[in-house]
Amino acid sequence: MTNNEFGENRLYYNSAIYGGFFQHTSGWGGAIRKSNRISAKSKRVYGLDLVSMKHPKQFVLPISGTLRKVTYGKLNSFHILRPTVGKKKVLFTKDVRKGVEISLNSAAGFSLGYSKPIYVLVVRKDAPNSARRAEERYNPDVHSVNTNIIGRGRFLTGVFEGEFYPGLHFKYGIGFEFSPEDKGVKYLETGLSLDAYYKRVPLMAYINNNPYFVTYYLNFFFGKKSL
Repeated sequence: MTNNEFGENRLYYNSAIYGGFFQHTSGWGGAIRKSNRISAKSKRVYGLDLVSMKHPKQFVLPISGTLRKVTYGKLNSFHILRPTVGKKKVLFTKDVRKGVEISLNSAAGFSLGYSKPIYVLVVRKDAPNSARRAEERYNPDVHSVNTNIIGRGRFLTGVFEGEFYPGLHFKYGIGFEFSPEDKGVKYLETGLSLDAYYKRVPLMAYINNNPYFVTYYLNFFFGKKSL
């Protein structure tokens, strides 16, 4: 414990655990972090993210009479699991309880993506005077909102029919820790993120699909510190 120039007794904590949610330019996600103090202005950070990723050109097409809107041309949904290791370099320390700690953060690690095929709800005419509803894997050469698509299939349909995409993840950003409680963590971070894979990820039909995703993100985390 030390006494700072503002007359506050301050403890220097060796570790912290915190988690929360974040939004990025191609989706959303949740994450958990564990940081260990290396020095007065340096911390090692271990993290695990689970994020969704969409194609930047996809758009939702409303269909009259259904609540399950269809994303036109979407072949697969894509989610990513990211275990990472990083470093936090403190630029300005939080000298008072109502102050703000500002840091530069970098992280890298494995990026495991999973593409799940999209299913659509269609009207299938088995005979001239009969029709039934069915879920079918979306095929842009067969299905169209102008012919037989009446809605989106259930989210879990096809969950075991997808493909894994191993790759790498890199992140760089700036963070602001502003908890009024000495032991608490309230943390905001923004920056740039890259996920790169060994081959293209087929998210959309008729559009160029890339083997990488570059996004801007904004995190909000909360947690606690320990000695």
